Amino acid sequence: MSDSVATSTGVAPEGLSELERTAGPLWRPRGSEWMLGTDGIGWVLYVPEGSNRDAQVRSDQQPAPSIDSVDTAVTWTWPSVVSVTGLRLEIRVTMMLGVDADGLRATLTVENHSPGTVDSALFPWIRGISVPDDRPLRAMTRDYFGAKEHPLWPTFEWNKGYYGTIRPTLMTESLVFGNPTAPFAVMLDGREGVAATVVGPTTEITSWMWELDPGYGDTVGDHVPAVSSGIHAGVRFSAVHLLDLPPAERRELSTIVLSHSAGGWQQALAPYRAHRERTAAGAKVSPPSWAARSHTWYQVQLNSAAGEERFSFADLPRFAADCVDAGVTVLHVIGWNVGGQDRNNPSHDPDPALGGPDGLRAAIDACHELGVRVVLFAKFTWADLASQRFRDELVGSAILDPNGDFYQNGGYQYLTPHQLLGVAVSRLIPMCYLHEDYLRVCEEEFDKIVASGADGMLFDETMHHTPALLCYAVDHGHRPGVSAYSGDRALAERLRSRVPAGHEFLFAGETIYEDLQSAYDMSYIRSHYTAHVPLTRYANPSLRMLTTVSGFDDRNQINQALVYGYLLCYEPRHFKGMLADIPLTVAYGRLAEDLRRDLSDVLWNGTYLGDAPLVTSPGQFASAIWTSDAGGTLCLVANFDETQPLIIELDPATITSFGEHRTVETEWMPNSGALTVPPRSLLILR
Repeated sequence: MSDSVATSTGVAPEGLSELERTAGPLWRPRGSEWMLGTDGIGWVLYVPEGSNRDAQVRSDQQPAPSIDSVDTAVTWTWPSVVSVTGLRLEIRVTMMLGVDADGLRATLTVENHSPGTVDSALFPWIRGISVPDDRPLRAMTRDYFGAKEHPLWPTFEWNKGYYGTIRPTLMTESLVFGNPTAPFAVMLDGREGVAATVVGPTTEITSWMWELDPGYGDTVGDHVPAVSSGIHAGVRFSAVHLLDLPPAERRELSTIVLSHSAGGWQQALAPYRAHRERTAAGAKVSPPSWAARSHTWYQVQLNSAAGEERFSFADLPRFAADCVDAGVTVLHVIGWNVGGQDRNNPSHDPDPALGGPDGLRAAIDACHELGVRVVLFAKFTWADLASQRFRDELVGSAILDPNGDFYQNGGYQYLTPHQLLGVAVSRLIPMCYLHEDYLRVCEEEFDKIVASGADGMLFDETMHHTPALLCYAVDHGHRPGVSAYSGDRALAERLRSRVPAGHEFLFAGETIYEDLQSAYDMSYIRSHYTAHVPLTRYANPSLRMLTTVSGFDDRNQINQALVYGYLLCYEPRHFKGMLADIPLTVAYGRLAEDLRRDLSDVLWNGTYLGDAPLVTSPGQFASAIWTSDAGGTLCLVANFDETQPLIIELDPATITSFGEHRTVETEWMPNSGALTVPPRSLLILR
């Protein structure tokens, strides 16, 4: 069957050129048993009317549009629209759907000639997703650590409160779960899937939403209405765009592509991965020479917002000596600023109580003499509400909401019952990177890091501006309602330009999102879950990533890091302890890093292709295929089970492709018809 877009009453047999003249198309992907838009594909605009912020304009309630077909694209045009309350609005809406090699491409243009503002839009608004009855439908969305799965049918998972919705609603959240930090979502049924992706690069805010219409049949268990009930139920899916389009302006929304494939999430995201390779934002930066090779980190906190002053700058050379003994290359220091970690943001003044600027410089010099690099923790995202500096100097650069108030993040709790229960916590204010005054503050604070002689910074919270998405300030030099992410790349570029020539300086950040990755050298993540999904590794195979290792015998986490190409960052006692506290972890990690260096042509300089296509016994495991430009291929399988071995059945073709195997702790051995991966072990085939 060819790709086709059609009405709910028929399918155009050979593509869009034979589309029926109607406003209610549906999409049936080529060779698929899915249909998207069984009740039509369209759009919804939110155009407030007085105090009614939920006033909607819906494509299914409009007069017939004009329709034009050109090759494999169709355009629908509504010169003006009518709201659900019957108000005619001079808003011109143009919807275009086209089919290309990536799938269904959807674009919406809104021209606002009305006196009001178009707040937001749902597009494409897909009313009804039809999949075979014997295949449960689920959604996969990004979270901070990897991905989450949400059932859609025959049970539906909601996360938006009943008090604020009419029907059960699932929506990606603002914290690293919506574009630009997560420009895709995947729907799967076990055999095939569809990925919805934002065509970028873009800093515009797009989220993903699913609704169960009309609602649950049985609320105990979140079950959809049974067919026997006679209730017509379906799942709606939308991309949610935040517009804030004022009168007399025109905006083309971020284009959304729906890509279909047989298989799982990696196959569904393959077109997005190819798109990223073609359109990666900006030229990739070159990391320092020492960071271009595989290496390990040790992270330690000197002081926190609770003010315990656990260590001083004078302790750093001792930590560096421990690093040398453990084969660790980088000492990552946090809580070194005045007041400790997560206090006095955005101050990067070395704390006098820990030794001050001179003490920090001397300590870093001593670490360098031992051959250990020093990276300093940094944070520019927020300002500390409790600081006098915020009230006197920085408040004018805070991101503002539509009411002119600044946003507040709840802050982080440290150690004491008062803090852990949220009583005495420093609240954090998201700051605007488009305000020149604050950019100058960031430059001045960054200069203090460079002046210390450090080998780099790890910019904490790089990936978001929670809880702010848009800034409505009228005196920051940008339009009201601009994306809070709009200044992320400019900030990175301005800071990088301040590093003196000849000073090799690492730019690392936390969970850096796709369109910002080319501005940084490394991304810090936390992946310590057996069910971790390597979404970012698949989307950007060349991205250098660093993951935390904090257990006292953390073999599984180290094995997972090797499978997915993550560097190791030792963080004993939640980065408040010493390397000597975790001797078993360090010893195994050293063996793992030696193996990665021995196989660096593939495991460091190669490309991650995805899960390994192996037949195994039941178990909890992670697998991967890596390949190099020179033709080398490795298969890795990590068995996470604490007690049970994992059995891998090898067919003759696999034995031909991979002739030998080893674990981290054994030598290479020839393959046979079946291989055993011991508990908490990593098997490598080549």
